[in-house]
Order: sequence, then C-alpha cells, then structure tokens
Amino acid sequence: MKIVCAQCKKIMGEQAPFNKPDEVQAKCVACIAKDKEVQSRFDPEPIKPGETQEIVLDGGFKGILWIPANDKEKLSFGEIAVAGKKFSCGKDVRDDFRDYLTGLSGDKVELVFFHSMTCKVDLHSRRRKKTSEAPKIEETRDDSILYNCTVVASKSYAQRVFDEMADRMDHAIQIMAKMIVNQRRQEMAAQRESVLP
Repeated sequence: MKIVCAQCKKIMGEQAPFNKPDEVQAKCVACIAKDKEVQSRFDPEPIKPGETQEIVLDGGFKGILWIPANDKEKLSFGEIAVAGKKFSCGKDVRDDFRDYLTGLSGDKVELVFFHSMTCKVDLHSRRRKKTSEAPKIEETRDDSILYNCTVVASKSYAQRVFDEMADRMDHAIQIMAKMIVNQRRQEMAAQRESVLP
C-alpha cells in the first residue's frame, strides 16, 4: 500500500501488504512544518501585562496582542471596541454602530476585539484525598489571562467584523433557546408520564 500525504498528495513510501493498490493517509515532514508555521501565527508567545506582541491574523492583517489592565479594557467574546468605544455585537445595536462609524473621521479605525484566553488548571487539587486528610481551604483566585487584539482597519472591515460577530451571537442565542425549549418539553413529558396510571 502506498503512503500518501493527505495535504500535498506526495507519495512518501510503501507499507505491507505491498501487493495492495490501496493508499494510507499520512502527513509529510514539509506539510507538518508548514502547518506549524501557520499555527504559530495564531498561537501567541506568552506576554505579560504592559507588553505587546505583533501577530498575523487571517487575511494577512497585522495585529497587536495585549493583556487588558482593567475591567474597562476587558472584552467578552461578543464585544468589540472601535476608536475607544465598546459595543456589544447584536442586531439591535447594528444601526447605532453604523452611525458611530459614519461619524468618525477618516477611512481607517482602531478596532479591538477579544482574541483568546489562557486558563491555568491546578491538576494536584483534582487528585483523590485520603480520608485522614483534613479538607483544605482553597483561596479563590482567577488564573485566567485574557488577550485583546488591536488592528487598524478600514471602516468597512470594522462593519464586517461587527456583522459577523452579531450573526454568531444571534446563532448562539438560537441554539441555547432551542436547548431550553427541548429541555422544558422533556420535563413536561416526564411529568405527564409520572401522572399517568
């Protein structure tokens, strides 16, 4: 059987049974290196508060990655900030956002969005406790780090980002609403079954 790279279709060799014409999918060294290079553009190196890092986003946009210093700078997945003003992306805000963009001078704007977050997990606290151990009082702390990204882009690009985010948020709300409705229907069906003799 031939060993073929799933990406570039390069034949990398053969394996038993040698008389079979089938192909085995794998990935060649060149394609693995290319994937690592592409992925490195999206996985930032660790940075500290006050530092910035330049990254390359989809479409070749260069962005600046940074850690928000306070709650005012923090953005959630459904928010963006344009020229310093924060917006929750939703269909009901779309007209206000468009009016705000139109009122800004120039064609380019500073656009800030939530890029990613890292969470530290303490694996030691998940191990089984011996019965003789006294329960430990754990401190409440937030070890997650949020990363914002700032790009300078055209107003039309900022509008497109807002619209896509608003559509995603609307879709997520619809999925959650369906789940709630389905859960309620299951509860009602279970109640009816429990009442029936």
